[in-house]
Order: sequence, then C-alpha cells, then structure tokens
Amino acid sequence: MLATRRLLSLVVIATVVAGHAPRASADTVKVTPETLRQALYSGDTSVLSGLNNLYKAKEEVTRNRANLLPGLAVSGVIGGKPSFALSAISVLLPFLLPSNWHALDASKHQLTANGYAYHLVLLNDYASILSIYAQIQGDMAIRDVYIAQRDALRQIAAAVADEVAVGTALQSDLDQATAQVQLAQAQVNQVEELIVREKASLRKVMGYPLSTKLEISPYHFKETDAEDMSAQSIFNRVKESAPEQKQIDSLIEAARSAKYTTQWSFLSGTSLSISTNFGQSSFGNLSAGAGVNLGFGLLPAVHLSSLDVAAMQIRKREISLEQQNVIETALGSVEAAKSAVLNAGYAKANYQKALDAELEKLRLGQTTLINVFQVANFAVQAGVVYANSLVDLDNQRIALNRITIDNQFSKIPSCNLEGVKTGGGGIFGFFKSIFGGKKKRYVSVDEICRPSAKAAEIARGSRK
Repeated sequence: MLATRRLLSLVVIATVVAGHAPRASADTVKVTPETLRQALYSGDTSVLSGLNNLYKAKEEVTRNRANLLPGLAVSGVIGGKPSFALSAISVLLPFLLPSNWHALDASKHQLTANGYAYHLVLLNDYASILSIYAQIQGDMAIRDVYIAQRDALRQIAAAVADEVAVGTALQSDLDQATAQVQLAQAQVNQVEELIVREKASLRKVMGYPLSTKLEISPYHFKETDAEDMSAQSIFNRVKESAPEQKQIDSLIEAARSAKYTTQWSFLSGTSLSISTNFGQSSFGNLSAGAGVNLGFGLLPAVHLSSLDVAAMQIRKREISLEQQNVIETALGSVEAAKSAVLNAGYAKANYQKALDAELEKLRLGQTTLINVFQVANFAVQAGVVYANSLVDLDNQRIALNRITIDNQFSKIPSCNLEGVKTGGGGIFGFFKSIFGGKKKRYVSVDEICRPSAKAAEIARGSRK
C-alpha cells in the first residue's frame, strides 16, 4: 500500500518537473522588449544625462556662432554742460579672426560626437536592460521547476506520514521526505530573492514608481541573419556605420579644429578692428590695426593639441580592435549557446525517462525511496540547466544584435547631427539678411534625435 501511494505521489514529479505553466497575474505593466525600449527614452538616468550633455553641446555651438557676430562699441563723454560728445565708435569684426571660426568648427564636431554618444547610450543601456529581462525570465522558469518539485514532494511526505501513522512505514522515510520538501522550499526562496532584485533593477532603469507592478511577458530572441555570417563579414558590414567609429571621427575633427584654434590664439579678440575717430576734422580718419603677441607658451600648447589628435587616432584603431573582439566572441558564443540548449534539452528528456523507469522499479519493489528522490533531483537539475542555457543564448543574441544594430535595436532612432544646420542662423543668417540668398530651414536637435517630450523637459531642466 505504501508503494502504491508513493508511486501515485511520485508520478506528480514525473509530470510536473518537466514544466510548470506561469500563473496569470493582475499586474498593470506588461514588460516586453517593446515596452522596455519605449520606457528607455524617458526613464533611464544615463539616457537623460546623455541628452543633457547633447543640449549643452548645442548651446556651445550657439555661443561660438554668436562670437562671430559683429559688435558695436559706443563710448561717450558727458561733460558738466548739457551736451553729449561722441568720441569714438568701434565696429569689431570677430568673424575675421580664424580662431573664432575654428572654435565654431570644433564645437560643431563636438556636437556631432555628442549626438553619437547619445545614440550609444541608448543602444548600450537597452542591451543591458534586455539582458536583465532575459535573466528574470530564466530565473522565473527555474523558480517554476523548484515550485513543482516542492509541491510534488509535499504530496509524497503527506503519503509517507499517513503510512507512518498506521505503522507501515519507518520514521526515517518521513524524515527523508520532509528534508526534501524543506530543501526544495529553500531553493524556491533563493530564486525568488534573485527575481525581486532583478525586478528592482528593471524598475530603476525604466523609471517606474513602486506603485507600478511589473508583469514579465515571455519572450525569447530569434535567430538572426548574422549567425550565418563570418566574423569578418560582420565586421566589414558594421565598421564604417558603427556609431562608435562615427563618434571618434567627429572627436578627431573637433581636436584638429581645437588645434588650429590654439595656433591662431596669438590674435587677440579685440585687437583686430576697424575704427573711425571723429576729431576736429570734418571727415576724421579711418585706421585699421591688428595686435600680434607671440609668447613662449604658444608652441607647447600647439604640441599638446597635436598629441590630442594622435591620441584620438590611436583610440580609433583601438575601437576597431574592440569591435572585432566583440563580434568574434558573440558569434562563437551564440554557436556554443545553441549547442548547450540542444544538449540540455536532451539531458532533460533523458532524465525524465530515467525517472519514469525508477518509478516503475519502485512499483515492483526493486528500488528504494531515496533512489527515486535522487533521480528526481537530477531531473530538476536538468530542468535548471536547460533554463539557464536558454538565458545564455538570449544574452548572446542580444550582444550580436547590439553590434549589428538589428531587430529591436534598429528601432532606436539615431542622432546623426553631422552637416545638419541646427538652431538659428547666427553669422550666416546675418549675412543672408544683408545680401539675400536662398532660405534654408533649420532643424532642432529634438527633430533629429527624437527624444521623448518627457525626456527633453527633464534634460533641459524645465521638468522636475
């Protein structure tokens, strides 16, 4: 009779540990790759900081453009009598200074680099968030395996307790069954703690308050086209269009412009001017002058600027090597992860067969309860390994999609500000207003980089 009850109880293990369907919940937010991507724009503080830096770079361009606008300085002398004597008028022409133009070019390239940096923050943070999302799903699957094991062991322990009560089973059998239940419960508690931490991390990057409940929707990343390509082919495809490369190219141009700014710095901003001086004569006189100051500090500064350019070029080479390393590693890891998923699936199925065979032996009286528990635990471990292998495969595909900017990553808007006229017309608008010319529409940073309205308000400081 004891063997029959044990058999009926252990059959639950044979059917439940193989898979446990998640229960429906009343959560308010369904977490999917799509909702994570949408929440990224307005909730992630790294993204908001990157957007704030982008706006700062835009203001620097505006300031350097304004420095090219002509200025009018008027000085007057007011005497004791009610009379006003205009002594001098100086019309400054800062757009004649090469250093001002180089400063404007440097700020433009810096703005472009910040645009790529903002895009990179979006891409990299999204990859990190998807990795957390994948890990949560894996841990939830593991928790379900442990819950199924615990529930099945509870039924076995209850059956053994009944047999002990009537004297047909030993207390040691009940102790073993009880210990198995306690161990399974401890495993459930450990995984639940991990899930709580991972959900808290996800909530942080998504910017959701504690009052918002998160429902993790099941999702696994599908095979990508890049998995059938060689590492060299992928590198050739992404090396020129990668935002990392475009960013470093913009920084190199900014460093070169800054170098020229240093070379022209001996020309003072107020020394090159055209002035009219009205004295006793009817027409006064017109004079033009430029002050030149060559100091010993100039050459070291230019030398340092050249080293900055060289450092950027070295960094560009380093980025190419990093890209190759990431591609080769991700491609190899995806193949290894696919093989692991396949083998773990076979192991899970084989252990299920072994458990069925052990249960049949128990029915025939050819094995013991502890042997059945041992095989059942191996079956659970196989289920855990299978869940972890799926998580690993998802993470490797996330890495591959990130480097190739495919699938969900392709939906993240780029922020390419190279050669784009942003903001007001500045000196160009000033000249066009005088000489005429074709009108050109200026676009804003927000139009190109497309941050959410909430993110733009927070990054600008207009929303707390």
